[in-house]
Amino acid sequence: MKKRLGNFAVIGDPVEHSLSPKIHNLFAKQHGNQIEYEKIRVAKGLFVAFVEDFFSNRGAGLNITLPLKAEAFEIADTLDEDSKSCQAVNTLKPVNGKLSGFNTDGVGFLTDLEAWHGIAVKDKRILLLGSGGAAKGIVRPLLSREPKTLVIANRTHASARALADQLNSENFIGIEGLGLDDTQLMKKRFDIIINATSAGHKNSEMPIDENFLEDAICYDLSYGPAASFFRWAESSGAKRSIDGLGMLIEQAAKSYEIWTGFSPNTESVRARIRNDLGI
Repeated sequence: MKKRLGNFAVIGDPVEHSLSPKIHNLFAKQHGNQIEYEKIRVAKGLFVAFVEDFFSNRGAGLNITLPLKAEAFEIADTLDEDSKSCQAVNTLKPVNGKLSGFNTDGVGFLTDLEAWHGIAVKDKRILLLGSGGAAKGIVRPLLSREPKTLVIANRTHASARALADQLNSENFIGIEGLGLDDTQLMKKRFDIIINATSAGHKNSEMPIDENFLEDAICYDLSYGPAASFFRWAESSGAKRSIDGLGMLIEQAAKSYEIWTGFSPNTESVRARIRNDLGI
């Protein structure tokens, strides 16, 4: 007999595009259980009231997406190390009347990069495009793998420099923050390029010149229609190009494990979601 595990949801604004309900329901089938998992649009100003109401009505877990991860960080009573380091929470769980906050983006990214694509970061020259929330969610786990160098590049030089300075103050070594149009950036070459900008969501021009792609592995944190960086790199001479769908599924698997204690097998889920999306 299937056990009903409770009510779950992903909240954000917008959230209509989210694949999380489909992913988590596939995890629950593996687990032999049933869950109720919704996607709910919640405006920033209504976040705290929504969370309080959700968990007072037997809510078992929440995933948090943009633009609410910083707010989730602020209201969590306890935090894991990953959420502390990037000051953002994407998973909430009630524990003894209090809220525990987690960030599973970094572990999802590394699991996809290393376990599924066989890419080692150690001693590589890394270019991280963007210095916002997506970049902050993966940069410290990335640095834990000891790359040779890391350059953070952003349209706003000051933002990239601020993140680089923060990381350098935490005893990470060899980190630079540059503007995308900085002449110093133009002279560099990279082994791995990671796109953590919102260029694909905004139909913007690609953030770097295609000359950077030669001999580089490119990873786009976006997936589906928003993964224009992935498609551009794939067609413009990159050694290899990877989209962010695997990261999405792996970070979801970690959330599911936090809530239920069950660690899903993601292989069949990855194949199913790709097939459903036609990618």
